[in-house]
Amino acid sequence: MSKLQESFKNTIIRIAGPWGRGTGFYLSDYKLIVTNLHITGKAKQMVISGAYFPKTITRLLYSDPIHDLAFIAAPESVLLTGLILANTDSLIVGDKITTIGHSHGSNFNARKNTVTKIQRSKTGQELIYIDAKTNNENFGGALVNENNELVGINCFADDKNGGIALPVSYIKQALDEYSGIYGQFAFRCPSCSNIITEINTEAYTCPKCGGLIPKEDVDGKRYMPSAIGEKIEEIIRKLNYEVEISRVGQNLWEIEEGSALIRIVHDVKNKYVIANTILCKLPHENNGSIYEYLLKENNYLKSLSFSIIQQNIILSLSYIYENDLHVHTATSLFKTLFDKADDYDDILIEMGALPLFDED
Repeated sequence: MSKLQESFKNTIIRIAGPWGRGTGFYLSDYKLIVTNLHITGKAKQMVISGAYFPKTITRLLYSDPIHDLAFIAAPESVLLTGLILANTDSLIVGDKITTIGHSHGSNFNARKNTVTKIQRSKTGQELIYIDAKTNNENFGGALVNENNELVGINCFADDKNGGIALPVSYIKQALDEYSGIYGQFAFRCPSCSNIITEINTEAYTCPKCGGLIPKEDVDGKRYMPSAIGEKIEEIIRKLNYEVEISRVGQNLWEIEEGSALIRIVHDVKNKYVIANTILCKLPHENNGSIYEYLLKENNYLKSLSFSIIQQNIILSLSYIYENDLHVHTATSLFKTLFDKADDYDDILIEMGALPLFDED
């Protein structure tokens, strides 16, 4: 891991829930984790994890649909390193900045970029444009200057403009407004922009302006798995894993088994379930013995197979079509994958494979 990545390792938080997943970052002066509202979605609770603490459930404290901001409670038992807010007027076109986050779910990254323009959107909100498109799971991650100070939050991207971030001035304003009611759930009214802690729950209207507020924005939306999702979650329980910790999307679950991270995906469109894990990376050189080992293992593995995609060594369970997904049989298949994943990871690392991390 590079020195650049190492400096942010204990600051960047991975966030997941039934309605979205992405990145957040910790601010020690405010004792809060900051992210995008579109990542937390309608959930009042979400799963977070970091470099030095495992997955844990935490709660939403602040919801801001105007600026796409959310504040999340930080775990009290974990000592995190907080970012410092930059001068709100310090960023100009041409400045070198760094985007940091969790690309593709598990790989922490920190990449150097350049500010290409700063301009207002059609709604009057100022935005920072950078010269590289931001990965979806980097949304909610921090944008920092050359002094490692926070200058913005990665929000979205498009093919024409690259990455787009919200300036730190909006974050600071929201933090200052929320600091007086720290610990309570608060919501920024989309009509009058006031931060409110209580509303008329009979009519769901803002006490300041009377504007309507969607019920789910206040009470949260309950996650209801599909019929296939219920079967998958029953399998996860039978294997003695926590479903709430494992759930990282409406049709996606992640299980940590030793050093391996296993993903279970329900492909709704194609009507099948697949589970796999990226174990480690194939080295560019001196990899013949690893290739030979993987080919030999594929000859006698049942229901499992190895593949290599962009140097990633992947162990996969054969597709299970929805009509063939039976809890008893699938539980046995999933258990085999879980047991083998951690064992194979250790074996391949000993043979010279590279641990998973993002080198950029």
